Amino acid sequence: MRRRWPGGGRGSGKGPVMAELAGLNVVVVGLGPMGRGIARIFAAAGATTTVVDRDEPTTVAAARALQDEAETDGAPVTVQPVADLATAVADADLLVEAILEDPAVKEEFLTRLAGVAGPDLVVASNTSSLSISELGRVFGCRLQNRAAPSVQQQ
Repeated sequence: MRRRWPGGGRGSGKGPVMAELAGLNVVVVGLGPMGRGIARIFAAAGATTTVVDRDEPTTVAAARALQDEAETDGAPVTVQPVADLATAVADADLLVEAILEDPAVKEEFLTRLAGVAGPDLVVASNTSSLSISELGRVFGCRLQNRAAPSVQQQ
């Protein structure tokens, strides 16, 4: 899928505006402070945002924490918690993984993802310490901890 960012061309100094991500389906996997911040950015920008963590109770609790943080910051967002990875990626355009910085954990996750993801899913990693080239067919998408006000405080 190819998307254009009106007014946000390279070097324009303008980033995407809220409505420009409407219609984009994003999945964020890993709901620690960084994953929650990343999900908030996409949800606030208008993307349909699905969040996933290691199991249903963790996913639901982290999604609730994310929404509470956003509301506390005066910028409420809506995210959809889904515990099953195959269900989460069924209609996704982009998946951003923000899971544990452990090569074995990331490899296991990416192998599992390959078994359920469609061929057009774009996969990004928020890794800060691992080699993107060693992870395989993903691109680097490193967001800093200032992604959202509540994330900065942690």
